[in-house]
Amino acid sequence: MIRFLALVFISFIACTAAKEPASPDCSRIVSLAPSVTETLFELGLGSRIVGVTRYCSWPPEAAKIPKIGGWHDPSLEAILGVRPDTVFLLPEQSDIAAKLRAAGIATLALPAKDLTDVAASARLAGATCGVEKEAEAFVIRFDAALARTAEKSAGKERPKVLVAVGRDRDGTGIKGLFVAGKGSFHDELIDRAGGRNACTVAVPYPRISAEGLIAMNPDVIIEFISTDEAKTNPTVDDWKTFDTLPAVKNGRVHIVTGDRSFIPGPRAPLLLEELARLIHPDAAVTP
Repeated sequence: MIRFLALVFISFIACTAAKEPASPDCSRIVSLAPSVTETLFELGLGSRIVGVTRYCSWPPEAAKIPKIGGWHDPSLEAILGVRPDTVFLLPEQSDIAAKLRAAGIATLALPAKDLTDVAASARLAGATCGVEKEAEAFVIRFDAALARTAEKSAGKERPKVLVAVGRDRDGTGIKGLFVAGKGSFHDELIDRAGGRNACTVAVPYPRISAEGLIAMNPDVIIEFISTDEAKTNPTVDDWKTFDTLPAVKNGRVHIVTGDRSFIPGPRAPLLLEELARLIHPDAAVTP
């Protein structure tokens, strides 16, 4: 009976403590998204990270850090197992954030939907972890790199650009696509790179049919393929079915492989540079 009462008392104390998350200390950090991990490394906080998702592969050092699941299915048990004092995550990960706070762990959401968010997240993380100077230096470098690339395409004719971020296909070719619509991260990149988005749908990443693709009639098609999807060996030849499109007729279909293309993070200037070069190959874009 005494043991039972002791256990009840301990449980009560634990539950009471769980309602008061600790203040961020940033000595032992867990990151629940690739964009967050890359930002923390840019601020010189990489050595403090004790857990990341299986999708966090950049910089190379991140791949060596213990994994705590994916960004959409993080393991609470794995996170608690690395004993973090602070967990950085995305605003969309509110469910796991609530569980972590109930366990007494501080959480901080870093937005990652557009280029403005990259700078804002760096400043927020910097202020939280006491590296404000490093954060401000990063933001200055980041904004300057974006501006340099945008200037190269300024004043040029803006072709219609379709950015594809996923596809449905069978033995006869591409059947449907997920593309960058208005308000998406890639929509902003298209604009800064000197193009205009062929997809005017007011949804960040709509799925379009083959008929929808033909109606958009893009001058340039840029298809981003993740590292995993690259194993299916997608090629430019897959687009030959749409030979009436200007992009296909004029040999302006490009496939870009790599997970960097999907991450609104510190490497966005490199992605913008790549887009600008594909949209305006005559422009000498320099870092």
